[in-house]
Amino acid sequence: MIVYEAIQIHKTYPGADEAANRDISFQVQEGEIFGVLGDNGAE
Repeated sequence: MIVYEAIQIHKTYPGADEAANRDISFQVQEGEIFGVLGDNGAE
């Protein structure tokens, strides 16, 4: 069972000409462990 779904996420920082990321999609299934790490290792 899907407990979380993100579809085509993008992030553009203020003043930036290009997006930091584009069209990120994912699903987290029940029982999975999910984390996101940035450049500095922060969660």
